[in-house]
This record gives sequence, structure tokens and C-alpha cells, in this order.
Amino acid sequence: MTSTDCTGWSKGGLRELNSPRGAPALRRALASNRFLSASSREVNDYLVNEVLEQLGEDFSDFMTEISVLDHFDATLCKAVSSHPDAVKLFDELLASDLFLTQVDGTDQRYRLHHLFRDFLRARLKSLGEARFLGACERAAACSRKEETAMLRSRSR
Repeated sequence: MTSTDCTGWSKGGLRELNSPRGAPALRRALASNRFLSASSREVNDYLVNEVLEQLGEDFSDFMTEISVLDHFDATLCKAVSSHPDAVKLFDELLASDLFLTQVDGTDQRYRLHHLFRDFLRARLKSLGEARFLGACERAAACSRKEETAMLRSRSR
């Protein structure tokens, strides 16, 4: 099975299984059947210890901030993320294919797997209300701009 044969958690798991750094931990979890019956706490611990910590601080912070978006592209990621290299990090996210799915088969819009997105949103909230609300406000401003642009194009 290749990563093109599946999406979501299975795609992320397969990617980790095939990576040198993630393979041992994921193989142990899958072999013990513990991962599939794990509590939310165990899944969160796995995502923190075996996924986020392996990504590096800039990349994991970027993903955490953009988790407020249900769907995103490079422009939205740049607007919502406070990171100066947001476009580069977006490109790294596409290359990593980490819990990522194209929306409607387009090449421009993506979404994170909903469980991973929810995990990242909870993480963002835990980093402080101001940081969470700031990301939400930037996302809302982008949404208003997109809606205005769409309404203008329809009225022409």
C-alpha cells in the first residue's frame, strides 16, 4: 500500500511507518493494538511526542496556528500564521503530506484530517487565549475578504 492509496489517519500513519524516525514507535503501538484502542490522552501524547516534536518548532507552530482554518491555501496560511516564512512552511506541509487532504480534488485548497486539526486547535487554545483569538481573528478577516471578493465577482 502506498500513501496515494489512502487518506487521513491511515495516510499519516503509513507515512510515519515508512519514515526512519517514526517507524519504531508506530510499529510498537500498532503491534500492541494499543493505538487503535488508545484513550484521547494516549493519542495526544503520541501526536505530541512522535509527530509534533519531530517536526521542529517553527513547523509545528505553523500547523498549530493554521488549524483554525477548515480549508486553506498558501494565501490563507500566510495571512493567518504569524510566522514570517509561512509560504515556505506551507510548501513544506504539502511536501510532507502530513494528515493532509486536497479539497474537492483541486490543487489549491487543502484541509487537515479533522482529528489532527482538533488536536492542534486544542493545543493552540492551551498556548493562551490571546494567541488562539488572534489566529481566529486573522482567519475571520480572510473569510470576510474572500466573501466580499466572491460577491463582487457575482455582481459583475
